[in-house]
Amino acid sequence: MLFYSIALYRGDKGAMRMDFGYYLLTTPDRETVDLFYRHIQTVKDFSIHRFYNLKRLSAQTWTWEASDYRELGGLIEKINYLAVKTTEDRFAKLPGRIIFSQLDAHHWVEKRTFDVPTIPHVEGPDRVSGMEVFIRSKRYPEKFWYLQRRSVVLSPTRRSKFRIELASNRNDRETLLITDDIVLTGLGPEKACIKFDWNRSLKTDAPGSGGTLGDNIRYDKNSTCGEDFEFV
Repeated sequence: MLFYSIALYRGDKGAMRMDFGYYLLTTPDRETVDLFYRHIQTVKDFSIHRFYNLKRLSAQTWTWEASDYRELGGLIEKINYLAVKTTEDRFAKLPGRIIFSQLDAHHWVEKRTFDVPTIPHVEGPDRVSGMEVFIRSKRYPEKFWYLQRRSVVLSPTRRSKFRIELASNRNDRETLLITDDIVLTGLGPEKACIKFDWNRSLKTDAPGSGGTLGDNIRYDKNSTCGEDFEFV
């Protein structure tokens, strides 16, 4: 299923312009456009193309600044033509997977119209380090993670809120999380920390009579073993 997102150009270095246009990005899935955003966020300076002040407005909308509104389209073209050296192996998946439409916005003022395309809405929160979420089972969405005496259990009536943090820099409040190791910090009375490898997709599947999630936190095998979870 195709995934759509909108990137709004806001001028150069704090100009906060909104009259130059925007980009409609089409990718095979959410993971691809998130990877593209993280690529810009990580590199910023692609020699010819330089970007500043990326801001997430939602999982499908973000803003950026550069010296020219054509910078984003130029970068996508170079990525698709394999003309951009990747700094990490995961970014090598991007070529040929991003389609963009560069749309003019001058007529918003001149013609008093607003034709930003309506795109399908995606449920759930964004995936930025520092955000606070609840966690629920994909199989039984009425059941949420609840910290009980330093153990994570699934509960249909109670839930604990967690803060998602980048394991390598827990003070980070801007990085879009892709395949990073993360730390989940319980914000209730337990104040527990749980360390996760993002590649496990929040799946707890250790064998035996329970498994360690990190920092002496355990999960009840009868409650969570073998389940996949999602942020809400």
